Amino acid sequence: MVHLSPSRFANLFRDNTGLPVRNYMLWRRLVYVFDRLEHGDSITEAAHNAGFSDCAHLSRSFHRICGTMPSNIRMLCAPSSSAQSAI
Repeated sequence: MVHLSPSRFANLFRDNTGLPVRNYMLWRRLVYVFDRLEHGDSITEAAHNAGFSDCAHLSRSFHRICGTMPSNIRMLCAPSSSAQSAI
């Protein structure tokens, strides 16, 4: 699409963003997972939709980058019973 070889594109990307393409793509996938968890998807559903092979792959990547497990994020995003009763 941009008429560059993959290696040239990767070099230009890293020079301009400070990130390797692979790290950037992983970050985007994790942001997608976080968004899906906020919208009520299960961890398995979010993992598969973001392109992770399974929940364990997601959990390892998520923990390495974010310092916490996706299940902790899922608990934070879940509506509390007191908020539900106020509605």
